Formats: sequence, structure tokens, C-alpha cells
Amino acid sequence: QPCSSAKSRAIMLLTPSGSAEPYICRDFNILQVSATLIFCAAQLSFMTPRQERELLKKYGISEELSAEEITQLLKKRATQEELEGLKKKYSRKMGYCAQAEQALREGNLRRAEELLEYALSLGIYGNEVVYNLLGDVYSRRGMLEKAKECYRRSGSIESLKKLKNLG
Repeated sequence: QPCSSAKSRAIMLLTPSGSAEPYICRDFNILQVSATLIFCAAQLSFMTPRQERELLKKYGISEELSAEEITQLLKKRATQEELEGLKKKYSRKMGYCAQAEQALREGNLRRAEELLEYALSLGIYGNEVVYNLLGDVYSRRGMLEKAKECYRRSGSIESLKKLKNLG
């Protein structure tokens, strides 16, 4: 909340969604700004891909499993704190999936693929949706072997149905 005074300053704050927004405060109060920055940083804290791999190792989960199997095992074995870190990144990843779905609807397969490849680079947890959509991209391009591999990697019910239909 801005204070009431003639002096004002604006700073840019990084929001939990990753966008920068102006924050204007009269009687610039560094403690108020610091608290806000710390809050925003806490909202952005999620596991790195390296930390996810360490978590898989900790719980004896093979990266060779389908994404669906990995996600389900992590949901069962990870602590609540670990799951929170995974879920924050999952939300971000789903934003890229939504953009990729829109690009698919518009026929922009290259853009959809770029978004999905980036989503995969964010980590392991929750990749069943990403691999399913990437399979759709390759299927529409006529790259059926790559599509099948993505559907297999996904392991979701929807992906397995698509895999079966491809033969």
C-alpha cells in the first residue's frame, strides 16, 4: 500500500508469476520494500532440475519410468515441503502448456514445440502433460515415431489412447 506524501519512488518487483510490475511508494520505506521482495522471492522458490534428480535418487525413482509414473511416485513419497516446491514449478510449466495448446490450435507447430521443449527443461515433475502435447505436435507434423515416443514417455491415459490409435 502506498503511503501518503509528496515524495514517491517506483521500483519494479518480480511477481510470483515471473512478470515485473511497478511498485510505487510515497515516503520510500526500504523495510516495506525488502519485506515485499522477500515475500516475492519466497513465492518463486521451486526446485531446480538438479534438485529434482536428487529427489528421484533419494526415493529410488528411475528417470526411465513414464512421466505419469514419476509424478505419482513423487506424490506418494515426497514430503509436503518437497511437493510444494514441485507444485510451484508445475504451475509455471502448465502456463507454457496452455500457450502451446493455443499455438497448436492456431497451427503454429514450431512455437508449440519451442514452448514445450522449454517446459521440459524446467524439470521432471508433471511432464506427462508436456509429453502428451509434444506428441500431438509431432503427430501433426507426420513424425509418428517421435510422437509415439512422446506418448510413451507421458504415460497418461490420454497419451496411451493416442499411442494405441497410432498403432
